[in-house]
Formats: sequence, structure tokens, C-alpha cells
Amino acid sequence: MSLKVATPLTLPNGKVARNRFSKAATSEALADPSTNLPTARLDKIYKIWADGGLGISVTGNVQVDRRYLENPRNVVLDSKNATDGTIHHFKRWATNCKSSGTLAIMQISHAGRQCPVSCCSQPIAPSAVGLRMPGIPQFLQNMLTVPPRAMTNEEIKEAITKFGDTASLAEEAGFDGVQIHGAHGYLISSFLSPNTNKRTDEYGGSLENRSRILFEVIAEVRSRVSKTFCVFLKLNSADFQRGGFTEGESHEIINKLQDKGLDAIEISGGTYEQMEAMTIKRDSTRQREAYFLEFAAKVASDSKIPLILTGGFSTITGVETALSEGIDVVGLVRPVCLDPEICNKLIEKKETKLPRFDPVIGVASLDKMFETALMNLYYQGKLQHLDDPTHTPSLWWILIWTINRQYYWDPLRNKATTAALLAGVGLSAAFFLGKVFGLSLTA
Repeated sequence: MSLKVATPLTLPNGKVARNRFSKAATSEALADPSTNLPTARLDKIYKIWADGGLGISVTGNVQVDRRYLENPRNVVLDSKNATDGTIHHFKRWATNCKSSGTLAIMQISHAGRQCPVSCCSQPIAPSAVGLRMPGIPQFLQNMLTVPPRAMTNEEIKEAITKFGDTASLAEEAGFDGVQIHGAHGYLISSFLSPNTNKRTDEYGGSLENRSRILFEVIAEVRSRVSKTFCVFLKLNSADFQRGGFTEGESHEIINKLQDKGLDAIEISGGTYEQMEAMTIKRDSTRQREAYFLEFAAKVASDSKIPLILTGGFSTITGVETALSEGIDVVGLVRPVCLDPEICNKLIEKKETKLPRFDPVIGVASLDKMFETALMNLYYQGKLQHLDDPTHTPSLWWILIWTINRQYYWDPLRNKATTAALLAGVGLSAAFFLGKVFGLSLTA
């Protein structure tokens, strides 16, 4: 019996995905931190993924505004990084993403309030509402993040335009489409939630107003690219927070999006404050496999737009069940980080289970405090060494070095200051040793 996941999917704009597997976006942290251009390692891992059997490959979040990053090593695609001397980096990346016939989709994003101090001194958001991450002590949150300030209407319009700029440049670089990131608490998502959007103007209050920026971004992007260029959207099913963006509101928005020129919608859920898509699930949840299947199946019953469902799949039976319930594409992240060939193996019926691993330190308080960060950074470490399946990221190294580098201080992004600090430390150490041992630093 043939597998539905192995069958092609024709998107509304006529582009064809060779099968129903998609690599969902995940932050790779592999850009050059001094330029935020894609690197040769990014090219290499995306070619490995494409050759592993993906029908669609969605890149990690490429930022539309270099002032507001979620990671100092995010890729940025703007006018500065799309000159005659630099656009070839993106063309090369697109070529590798499209290897073996995979559709290459660039996820485009604005980090909004979820900018760490390592790359942003003053985040912006719909309202001045700071991050409150459960389990993380407040003093540590204060070290890693800065409360945002509320955006002006001019800044909202500027952000909308930047989404269009990046989409247009992505098409120029040879990508097959873009995915607008409207989930996980980033800028667009934070406008949708009443918890983070306290505005009283046309961008706040009612769902119509809170979702205005989303519809304006989609319209801007669609107007800046060709009809055959794919425009996807990633949207939360809910924020999973009291008083936040709800399933009912998400469903209502999807209904209103039916004639707006989208080629696919990916369903996800959660924010940095409640990352439903990035936590370790209880056994009862694992047995249901797909985390958001119930909501997605309900939406699929009256949506003309193809739906992508990501998160929680552990068997080919679960994949086929989701497709039988109206889902069009199954998104994978962790399984393809653990085994980049898993799509080919499932389609060829060489495997029936998807690989999984839940990283834990073994210290209950630390596991609870850093659960989401550990999950993200462990799999980020796996994908960064995709060509070495034996590589296992050290969880203690993640705690001691990687979290610090990504959220507090990236030495390569701040080369001059880092050099000055090291020089200062070196001179101080020399002076101290001189005092201790009676050494003279003069001739």
C-alpha cells in the first residue's frame, strides 16, 4: 500500500512539492555574526536535508531588520546584505536548499520583544510588556533581556515594508517562496495576543485590530513578489496562556485568510513564555503524536489553503493519520536533526519510527528552569554538525557557554570590545601577578 506522504502536492500557485514532508524552521545560529550573511556550513546542512528526501525545506528565521534579532547569528536579508557583492551568498544557499528537487522556502521574521541583550539594546513591540519566562529567576531574565518599548505607527509601517523588501530579495536570490513568521511570540504574534498588545489605536483592542499588521504584511509581501512565488504563513493555534491568543481567534483569522493569496499555513503554538512546541511532553501527549492535530483537523475541514502541521510525530502511522484527517503536509524538525535521511527511509519503508531524544541534565531544578533553552540549543547543536551523526552536544557546555554567547555576549559579533576586555583582563592579571611576586613591569 502506497503512503500518502510520498505523493506530490500542488500548491495554490502551481508549485509542486515532491512529497508531503517539510523541514520546519528552526534557528540555526550559523550566520557570520559580523555580517549576518549565510555561511558555507548553512549551505552544507541544507543540501544534506534536501538530499535526505524533503519535499519542502523552510529555513530558520531570516530577519527583516538587523536591529532586532533573536540571535546574534541570525541571517539577515535586507538592502545591506543584498548588494552585488553579497547577494551571491543567498543564491548559493537557495541552490543548496533546492537540491534533489526540494522546494526552498525562506522563513522571514522580526523578533520584536524577543531580542536578547547580545544583539539588541532596545527591543520594540506593540506595547511595553517585558518577557516573563516561567522557571527562570527574574535576575537572570533581567541579564538576558531588556523590556521593549511600544512601537510608533511609523515603525509599524516600516516593519511591514521590510517584510516586503526581504520577500522580494528572497525571490531575486532564487528561493521558491517565503514563510511569514506569525507565531511563537515574535513581532506579528505579539500583536495578535491581548497579553502583549495593550494598544488603543487601530492596531490594538479587537481581534480585527490586533490582526491588522498580519494582514498588511501578507498584502505587502504578496504585492512585491510574482504570482508563482510561494507565500506561506506560520501561525499559532494558541498562545497557551491565560488571556492570550486563543484557538477560536486563530480559527477566525484562518477563515479570513482564505482569499489573501497564501499557499500554505503552518500550525504551531506557544511563545518564549509558554513554548508549547518546544517542551518535553508527557506520555499521554506523545501517544497522540501531533501536538496540534485536533485544532488543525478542525481548521482543515473548511480551509482551501494547504495546512502544514509540525511537532510531535513519532511514527509513520501518526504521519499517515494526520494526512488522512485533512492535513496536507507534515513538518519535522528534531527527527531530521537526528537523522537527515529519515524522510527517504520512511518513504522507502526502511523505517517506521521517527528518532527522538529529550535532553535532560538530570538535576530537576535545572531541567525545569532551562527546559526550552536546552531543547532548542541541543537540537541546534545537532543541526550545526549534521554531517557528523556521532556529534552529541554537551548539555553543560550549552548551559555554561552557548546560552551566554547567544543571549548575553557573542565575542565574534563584538570583536573590538571583546579584544579590549581581554586586553584589560590581561593587564590586570599582569599587574596582580607583579604585585604578588614582586615583579617590575618597567625597564
